[in-house]
Amino acid sequence: MVALDRTNWLQRISKSVAVCSLSLPLLVPFSTGRNIDLQAGIVWVLGTIAWLSLFLWRTDTPSLRRWLWWPIGLYALSCLLTLWFHPDVANLTGLPHSRLGVLSLLACIGCGLVGRFFSVQRLARGLYASSIAIAITAVPYTLVTMGSLARVGGAFHQPDLLAIWLVCGWIIGFGLWPQAKKQRWGMAATQTLLLVVIVLSQSRMALLLLIVISLVIAVRQLRGRLRTMAVLLTIGVTGLVGSSAYLIAPHNRVIDSGYSTQSIQYRLTLQSYGVHAVSYQPIVGYGPANIQTGISCLIIHDPALIRTCQQGYYFESSHNIFLDRFIGLGLLGGSAYIIAVGGLLYIGKRQIGIARYVWYAALAICVYYLTNITSVSIELLLWVLLCRFGGSYEDNEA
Repeated sequence: MVALDRTNWLQRISKSVAVCSLSLPLLVPFSTGRNIDLQAGIVWVLGTIAWLSLFLWRTDTPSLRRWLWWPIGLYALSCLLTLWFHPDVANLTGLPHSRLGVLSLLACIGCGLVGRFFSVQRLARGLYASSIAIAITAVPYTLVTMGSLARVGGAFHQPDLLAIWLVCGWIIGFGLWPQAKKQRWGMAATQTLLLVVIVLSQSRMALLLLIVISLVIAVRQLRGRLRTMAVLLTIGVTGLVGSSAYLIAPHNRVIDSGYSTQSIQYRLTLQSYGVHAVSYQPIVGYGPANIQTGISCLIIHDPALIRTCQQGYYFESSHNIFLDRFIGLGLLGGSAYIIAVGGLLYIGKRQIGIARYVWYAALAICVYYLTNITSVSIELLLWVLLCRFGGSYEDNEA
């Protein structure tokens, strides 16, 4: 009886950690930089509780496949090596935005592992519910905190981060649709809400991902008339979004080709400086907390980037998270991160049912990482989704 009570107690704690992981943007919405630091602190606390629960609850404890611990261990080794040459505790713990230390990574993995105590169905519903709540609060929260709806960011410090979270929710909505036979109108309303807020965020990458992945889902997951209807609907929605954006604001950043070209060139130039930074420190990197040293304003000569420096900003990210890992930890740490993430995606590519849509959501975040910054809440969500696929046992029942 005592053992049973302890098991129930630990299971409830683990599930509470998973719920908090999916609700982090709502628990600590952005208002100042301190809120972002508080989010990071909450993730460390959640990760500690998760690993204690996993250690105490040893029966049927979910874990990653053994080989996946090798790249994770190499990432940890890279962090420790970097800490030796760049003695800053932030290089061990990591900081918000795009900087991921070993303790932050382990915290995210711990939260992902305890999330596997939920069935994939419940996990998907939890993510969808949090996405709806974030979308409902996005417009009023942005209006209150920013005083303008030029770009809706909601509970996130960047509109692009809001958009990619909602894209994940939109994808999960596709997977939940066949099961919502009595709530189809409600599902249609919530999917429309997610789409509207994504458009209001004016995130080009998020909209592109939404369109492409929707078409992929329609082609690969649907059959017959349903597939045709889904493809036509996606094309129609795309046209509606473009025309609406033009009517509301002819120079909207989503459809302004000149602005888009400048933005792409800006990011590619910034990433080229990031590649040069890796070549200068290929072994130990600059440290997860010192990416701005690798991409220093002192070495930049591009006029567009210089203007950013003159405005008082500095570059904490190359706008490519995978490249950021190389800048922070060198070739060993960057490669270890890519192997871990890529390995989990490869393992999960044959998932079926709702688990397939969870995989699509994880893939969307990874593609988004190629052109944008991240945050502690997005990194946590990525590992909660990825850990569904790398376990020593699978529980992907509907």
